[in-house]
Amino acid sequence: MTPTRRAWVERNRERVREYTRKHRAKNLDAHRTQTREHWRSKRGCPAPTRPVPELCECCGRLPSEKRVLALDHCHETGKFRGWLCHRCNTALGLLGDSIEKVKLALAYLERDQC
Repeated sequence: MTPTRRAWVERNRERVREYTRKHRAKNLDAHRTQTREHWRSKRGCPAPTRPVPELCECCGRLPSEKRVLALDHCHETGKFRGWLCHRCNTALGLLGDSIEKVKLALAYLERDQC
């Protein structure tokens, strides 16, 4: 953004926010797609090799209304793995994407079944 444009935006902050809010509301699907694709490419995420399914490829649940399925990828190789709901994506991330840690968690759950 040029210095002149930046100054104008600073002076008209509320006007810009209102325009942006209205534009996003009218073009929500396009805005979400553009934002996701921009975010992925900017951070070096791989391009998906298959379209987004309706259900999480890990747990089989529908994604929540507020979140879309996340693109899961291997952080070492950068290879696309699949589409996950927020919960599954977070769970795998908290376990460090480690098969050993997933096995340990499974063993723990199997040890004292309710």
